[in-house]
Amino acid sequence: MEMERQSRKEQTAAFGCLLNGYKGFVSEKMFPYFYRAYHPQRTLEELYDDGEISFEGCKIYQLICQYGRMNTAEIRHAMCVTKKKGSSKIDRAIVELQKKFFISVAGSEHKINKFGQSYGWRVMSYALTDDFYKEWIEKPEINISRQEAKNYILKVCCKNNLNADMEQIAKVLFATPK
Repeated sequence: MEMERQSRKEQTAAFGCLLNGYKGFVSEKMFPYFYRAYHPQRTLEELYDDGEISFEGCKIYQLICQYGRMNTAEIRHAMCVTKKKGSSKIDRAIVELQKKFFISVAGSEHKINKFGQSYGWRVMSYALTDDFYKEWIEKPEINISRQEAKNYILKVCCKNNLNADMEQIAKVLFATPK
């Protein structure tokens, strides 16, 4: 958690369930490549209509579009679920949206009670990836296709890990879960 806070504070890396659903960090330099590799070319609404995004995912995305940055507690409250009843669907939907780079972790914060006072453990907050990482995504020098982005990611992974198995890395990063 401390690494996540430090990287967000310094704006050096993105943190979240970004790597095909695995938690991890993506550097500013690599972020546009991962965005192009994972972000669908269709709209979220089209994916929902085709059954590729859950109802909960669609609703969370709409909430963040409407209200801006929201933390986990606010999302659960808006979706009328509690930590003990119904939250697992919300948690899965948040991961689903992160995997497709629709939303990203925007930091962590304390929950706020009805008196405006902070309390409890810190919770993750989320924002639309297109808004929160706009400067990282819109680099004109990185105007490449999805496949070119995947190839570049694999090339960098293998360059940085000489004993890496490219097929295994590709399987972990880009395999479609069943």
